[in-house]
Amino acid sequence: MSVGPEDAGLTQRAINARSVGDIDTAIALFEQAISADPADVVALSNYGRLLTLTFSLNRALEVLEAASDLQPSDAQVWLDLATAYE
Repeated sequence: MSVGPEDAGLTQRAINARSVGDIDTAIALFEQAISADPADVVALSNYGRLLTLTFSLNRALEVLEAASDLQPSDAQVWLDLATAYE
């Protein structure tokens, strides 16, 4: 799927929302970013980390496993995945 200019900043907006504690907005923006670009490892890993922190563990595992498949050398993704499994 091609990412248009309107979608390019979704991941960063989601990260910004999470950083100020606006969890609902962050979740919605991460979901939009992943829908626009399912291979966005940054969105997947950050969304998975947020889901882990909000105890949405089944969904977190799905998202983080997808991120690890796309970026197997990303140590942070593996750490987040291990945390979710724990």
